Amino acid sequence: MTASGALIDSDPAPARQQARALARSQAGQGTGVHADSVPDPLNPHQVLWNTAQFAGLRPGMAENRLVVDHRDHKNRLVGSLSGVVEEGVWTSGYSAPFGGIDLTRGSETADNVMALVARAVDVARREGINRIEVRCKPPHSTPSEPLVAFALFQAGFAVVESDLNFYIPLDGISELGEWEAGLRKQARRALREARALGLTTRQLDPEDESGWELAYEVLRDNRIEKGRPMRLPLEYILGIRDCFGPLVRMLVTEEDRHTVAAALLYRVGRGRDVVQYWGDNAPHLAVSPMPVMVAAVVEHGLHTGASVLDIGISTDHGEPNLGLIQFKRAFGCSTELRTTMALDLREDR
Repeated sequence: MTASGALIDSDPAPARQQARALARSQAGQGTGVHADSVPDPLNPHQVLWNTAQFAGLRPGMAENRLVVDHRDHKNRLVGSLSGVVEEGVWTSGYSAPFGGIDLTRGSETADNVMALVARAVDVARREGINRIEVRCKPPHSTPSEPLVAFALFQAGFAVVESDLNFYIPLDGISELGEWEAGLRKQARRALREARALGLTTRQLDPEDESGWELAYEVLRDNRIEKGRPMRLPLEYILGIRDCFGPLVRMLVTEEDRHTVAAALLYRVGRGRDVVQYWGDNAPHLAVSPMPVMVAAVVEHGLHTGASVLDIGISTDHGEPNLGLIQFKRAFGCSTELRTTMALDLREDR
């Protein structure tokens, strides 16, 4: 499938090789992840899940990837809408928490955003696509997210799903103690009690395959115990780690070198960390080790140049997990609405 103004990337190998080369270069320089790290240096505006490298991780995604770019009257790239076409549906954020419109500037003009959306809809119509679904970025992502929502509404999109998303802003925080001072009383007490256990936290080396497997088992068992499915197999997580190098990290909290909690982090864009999974599995401990892990994730973000920690949603197709919501708010999370918007193009025909 091809179209004017659209790109189907059927060979992601060069982009994947470049990402791995970048990872090796960063590791060799001892830099790892930093404030300016991006998933795709050739397309630094794209969130991790919209990149060609990510599309190459699952069979069938790369050859069905559709990207529409828009440029302004000065030929400046305004942004892109990326996604995968399957059975007539073009999904941005396919097989991912979200995708959405990627803008090259944090603050864009309304007319440019509306023109990008209009161009994407026009390409979709010409390609015979029946439906566009956009799993929108969380509102905290850029100052232009309200303009993106407005442009989608004006183009006829409607909200088809909404979830409560939680994030910790790190701008203006220089050290962990400042974050701790803003916590609720019960969270500070829980953190003191967890620290009294004498636990340690570290980042796993990407070559430590057994460590990653043990951490994955903790995350999987935690989700199963709470009645939530573990959707990503270990092989997939190792694949995305190998593809994006230091941008994909695993932190573990240990008791005598035994993993009792873990957190899987993605640097999905410049200064933006997403907690893909976190959880504990330590019923023998007097208190949960999770407060120690949360503090470690915040401290790691501060040390690696993150301006925000996206902790993710606490709803399942709109159904709230009240206990998880309370936990996240107690540990300093702000709340926002993350939406999926869709446009049915069959009505035009």
